Amino acid sequence: MSKDINLDQESYNREEKKVFHGSEAEMLKCIQTLVCFTNYKGGKFLVKEVRKREFLKSFFDAAILEKKINSYIEPPISGIISVNNFNQKKGVKIRIEESNRNPHFYKTDGYFINIKKEKIVVFQRGSIGVRRSAENDIFNSKDFDLLLKNKLSEIFGGIQKVVVKHPTSDLLSIIGKLKRISSEIVTYKYNPDDPEAVSIKQVLDTEPFNNLTEELNASVKFWKTNRTLFSDILIAKSYINSKKINNKEHLKLLLLSSLEKRLPSYLWASKIKKSELKILLTNIVKKDLFPSVYEALKLTSVLPYKFAKETFNLANSSRYLSIKTLLGKIEKINLKDKNRVESIKKFLFNTNLFNDIKKPEIIDIVNRFISSDKKEKNVLKNIWRILDLEIFGRKLLK
Repeated sequence: MSKDINLDQESYNREEKKVFHGSEAEMLKCIQTLVCFTNYKGGKFLVKEVRKREFLKSFFDAAILEKKINSYIEPPISGIISVNNFNQKKGVKIRIEESNRNPHFYKTDGYFINIKKEKIVVFQRGSIGVRRSAENDIFNSKDFDLLLKNKLSEIFGGIQKVVVKHPTSDLLSIIGKLKRISSEIVTYKYNPDDPEAVSIKQVLDTEPFNNLTEELNASVKFWKTNRTLFSDILIAKSYINSKKINNKEHLKLLLLSSLEKRLPSYLWASKIKKSELKILLTNIVKKDLFPSVYEALKLTSVLPYKFAKETFNLANSSRYLSIKTLLGKIEKINLKDKNRVESIKKFLFNTNLFNDIKKPEIIDIVNRFISSDKKEKNVLKNIWRILDLEIFGRKLLK
């Protein structure tokens, strides 16, 4: 039996699915896997049986599949997918090559609505998919370091080739690569007096950032380049050191990242001018991007009555059932009450944490969050959100 058919062990560059029924969830999972492959080193995706044969033409066609993938990513891919039938034409073998334009980031959410009318997100806009062992994952700082080093190695290897072998033709090719990388990856500048500048040292080596400001500056650049939001850990580290963070751009992206990742946001909102905060929240509600819009409405509940009322009215046109449900809970809150934190806790956060026990220190909770595993993180996040509301949500009410 050929290796293409006997893919019994999934790995970095191969994945197998026994049956494809044609659900939206299966399509999104297939797209996610292929994007992760092309951002890595390419790969093979095997489906042993496509249950409904119409999907062989409507989905498992190289041109159609490429078009569907490009509807979710930037920059687009082109000509790197091949699809072949096997197993008496019941199954398909998909091969996708490593893209020379990677990394490709998700420009829109990939989600489906399950039978319970819940929105299930397979991949999120602004993130970059990458393959890790037998799983799909998202880019982290180490991936970016490796990417940049590989690009530089490719360029310098080409320069050596130019000098030794083919000066004219290869020189033009390398100049093209330099232009493409500078336009598609990121443009770095060095100016110690510019708070947005990132030292070249931080791009070329693998040493840790010297301080949080350097890390925030680099993350802002990644946001501007490919819309990658701040990580949970960076948000948590920034939260602990929030007294030192006053840069408007840092605060704006910390707020946007916290809303998208459903992390505490009242602290960041308290450090942003009310006029600017209103513009940010209004834009999120107008765009109706989930889950940011859901968290933005919770945040709006502590803002002045007039703005809160206008924002909630605007949210009535949301396409999400969960937003309608949230607005129903908000109706139970007296938005003119200047001491409405307890009502917000009850109706919007659905918890009575700390009513009968001593409240932990918020910094202790955030520190534990940084070093905890995924399961504990979920518990600590809920505690952190309540403490953030009680401490900084109350400040916004004033």
